[in-house]
Formats: sequence, structure tokens, C-alpha cells
Amino acid sequence: EFSLPLRRSALASSAITQSKVTNESARPSQTQMDPESTDWVQRFRRTTRNALIPDVEDMKRKMREKSLRPAYTVHQFYHTEGICQRIARSDVFDLMSMCVIMANTVWLSIEADVGPDTSASVVEIPWMFKLVESVFCTYFVCEW
Repeated sequence: EFSLPLRRSALASSAITQSKVTNESARPSQTQMDPESTDWVQRFRRTTRNALIPDVEDMKRKMREKSLRPAYTVHQFYHTEGICQRIARSDVFDLMSMCVIMANTVWLSIEADVGPDTSASVVEIPWMFKLVESVFCTYFVCEW
């Protein structure tokens, strides 16, 4: 029992020493980090300044680009011809779909309060519950 944790710690220590070796080889040389090199200093100042203080002009440019970009709508992926795309793009269809969704949520709450027991078989469920569920199912399948 005690040999298993020892093996894990031995494996972990070997992995740590291997990562130290690879990290040391990945370190930049002293000439690359020469503080007299203006390129290195400028890159350091640029990255630390961007991390701490956002560039106002850059923020303005990004906001202009976002405001000029057209708003996303799913309608842009629809076909341009045909009766189905005309129905799907219409405001009446959107409003009707929202009303059906709201009616379905109300019906679900009614069914949860006064509906049949979940253990009841399909034959025992009153016809009204079957009819309303079938209407909602039919609408959502046709809408899709």
C-alpha cells in the first residue's frame, strides 16, 4: 500500500525535473533580454501598458467597427424566394409563435396542477389533455 504513493511522488518529481530542463532551454538568452535593446524595451512597455491602461484610440476604433457592422438576424440565412421564407420573415408569424409559446407555458402549468397522474396510461388520460398536447405538438413540428 505504501509503495504506490511513493511511486507517484517519484514520477511527479521526475516530471518536475524534466519540465525544469525544458523551461531552462526555452528561456531567452541574456543578449535577447539586454535592457539596452530598445526593441525589447518598447515591446515590454507596449505589452504592460496595454495590460494596465487601455488605449483610448484603439477602443474608439473597435467601437466604430462594431457600430458599422450590420446587426445579426437569422433572416439573413433564409432563402430569398418562396412562400416559406415569406412566412418565416413575417412579423405576424413571429407574434403568433410567441403567443403559442406563452400559451404552451400556461398549459404546462395547468397540466401540472390539475392534469392526470404521471403514472396513468395513455388510455386513462382525459381527451382534453390529449387534444391540447397534440395541437401544440403539431404547431411546433410545422413551425420547425
